[in-house]
Amino acid sequence: MKICKEFKVVIEAAEGGQEIDLSEIPPPPDQLPADFFETALVTGNTVTQVDNKSPSTSEKTPPAKLAQSADDDGPEIDPSDVKAAFNAPDAPKTVLEALQQRLEKYKSTHEEAKTAGDSSKARRMQRIVQQYQQAIKDYQAKRHVDFAELPTPPGFGPIPIGGPRASNSAGGLSQSPASRPAVMGSGGAIQAPARSSIGSMGAGHSSRESRQVQQYNLLQEREKQFKMAAVKAKQEGDLETAKMYLRQIKGLEPMLKASANGLPVDVASLPKPPPGMGHDTDDYDVVQYEEAGALPGSSVKNRTEAYSQLEKDLVDQVAMCVRNESHFKKAGDIPMARKFERFNRDSRKDLDSLRSAYKNSASVPRFHYETRAFTVIKCCPELPDNVMELSVIRGLGYSLTGFAPTDFVTYVKWDFPFPTEAPQTSKTMAFKGTNEPDYSTTFTIKIDRKARSLARVFKTKGIKCEVYVKM
Repeated sequence: MKICKEFKVVIEAAEGGQEIDLSEIPPPPDQLPADFFETALVTGNTVTQVDNKSPSTSEKTPPAKLAQSADDDGPEIDPSDVKAAFNAPDAPKTVLEALQQRLEKYKSTHEEAKTAGDSSKARRMQRIVQQYQQAIKDYQAKRHVDFAELPTPPGFGPIPIGGPRASNSAGGLSQSPASRPAVMGSGGAIQAPARSSIGSMGAGHSSRESRQVQQYNLLQEREKQFKMAAVKAKQEGDLETAKMYLRQIKGLEPMLKASANGLPVDVASLPKPPPGMGHDTDDYDVVQYEEAGALPGSSVKNRTEAYSQLEKDLVDQVAMCVRNESHFKKAGDIPMARKFERFNRDSRKDLDSLRSAYKNSASVPRFHYETRAFTVIKCCPELPDNVMELSVIRGLGYSLTGFAPTDFVTYVKWDFPFPTEAPQTSKTMAFKGTNEPDYSTTFTIKIDRKARSLARVFKTKGIKCEVYVKM
């Protein structure tokens, strides 16, 4: 090990451009005499080697006088010896197995430190145990794990993430050819092998953009669209339209500044993109009607009915896209809002093409229906966080002995026991002459989402609604 350390000093000197004297280099390990280690004299921290073949080295011998043989890459540590020395387990076959091995190792070390009364080491090991427990949870949940940040116990093999890049960053024992010491060339000069740059483990994992980043990118894209539209309008001589677009850009600047500083932005208030400047405007090709083809042999009656049905379906589709686009914008889901914005634009284009074909007495174009399923979260994004709505819709089949349905005069009274010191209550208008009144009344109730008492009210009491009849 002493010779290994001296070789490291010599290698650093060679890489620094210093001259190396190879006359006092010891032979390779397999050529050392049998009594080499037995005759080594230890004096303080200095080792004096007595050997007939190689000259002795003393304290005055500078470490830079040692160098590595041209036909050997230097001494290597046997991984099996290191594994046995540190009582390390067998090399893991999976990432999860490697994480579990390291977790068990640090747990045992933590227990040993607690038993020995070493509180500092115990706290340090406890933090590492928590770090590995979180890494296991993230890996099982298929989230990104930065393996380079995880400490590796001595003697443990690399984490089998895949490829030599993972082995290097995971703390493997074996050296890659690029990390071996420099070797001597035929001319006596030091030849340092090319070093391969090893990136971080997280480079191949694309982290999902946060909502804040999505909003900022949307604002930048919308500003760019208005700038392009303003330049185009100015080139066409339409100065009024260009000024209108510039005013829209000025209105976006405060929102961009707020989003850049990490503040939330109401993307629902964004202006619509200028005509022809929407997202993915080049995703479709404009073709002539004759190229699309038509249904042969369609009569006038069938043609009118087909056009009417297609127009109705496209109108419903446009309304659905507008509704969902507004919903996802208010909910803060920018990618889905963009998707429905694109669907809305494409549907409007199809609708305009269909109406134009009908006016030109063309045959019904070829078409087909596709069913697509989207996940929509039922929520009320227009409501603030401290408000809840209660809707009383209608009553069904009221019956009271001795009274006819036309004699009923009913109303609904509700009671919400929050806050405890001032419960909220109200009632609907009275309806008479029917036993199935249509109340259709909405009430606003103040809540506090952070209050624990609110959760208890929802679990145990809820909202109490009572129907009253006026005699």
